[in-house]
Amino acid sequence: MQEKALLLRADYPSSDDHRAERLLEFFGVRCQKRRTIEFGLQENECVERYRLVCSAQAFARVVRDLQNVSRNSNSIARQIHSVFLYSNGDPVALANAVSQLSGATISIHRETGGDIQWRIADDPDGMCRTMRDLCIHPAATALRSFDFFHTDGSASSPLIAAGNKAAFLKLTSNGVPVFISSERLIDIDA
Repeated sequence: MQEKALLLRADYPSSDDHRAERLLEFFGVRCQKRRTIEFGLQENECVERYRLVCSAQAFARVVRDLQNVSRNSNSIARQIHSVFLYSNGDPVALANAVSQLSGATISIHRETGGDIQWRIADDPDGMCRTMRDLCIHPAATALRSFDFFHTDGSASSPLIAAGNKAAFLKLTSNGVPVFISSERLIDIDA
């Protein structure tokens, strides 16, 4: 089975889709590009497995497709290795997509508090590796300018978090790991 990165774009690619493409290029990740209307899960035995990279709005369409075929979650897990979901600046769309995937209500808010210690998860899967359990204290001005997930901790695994606030989450939907950033991707061309 061959795994491929697939940048799934909305019907009209956005600047955020371009940022994702540039980041993939920067890190040497070759990818295919497809619009959401061109994406569909195959009903037959598939030899390709995708690592999806897309925005919340583009993924909303995919979520509907996944729910329609959720009766056969083994088929989904065979065809989608993982999903990296980024914000396109619409926190409502992102919160709705994450809530749909997790089955729990997850909201997104701006941070209003002061000095908070953020921690990289000491996850049992070893995903964070050398950075695990690293603590940082971002400037209060930086915290006030970003959106963060507010979770109850039951439906997702915060990978970068402070208390019940998270900047990066991991959850599993139909056997597929989904990684979600609460903020927009950086613009490496800026």
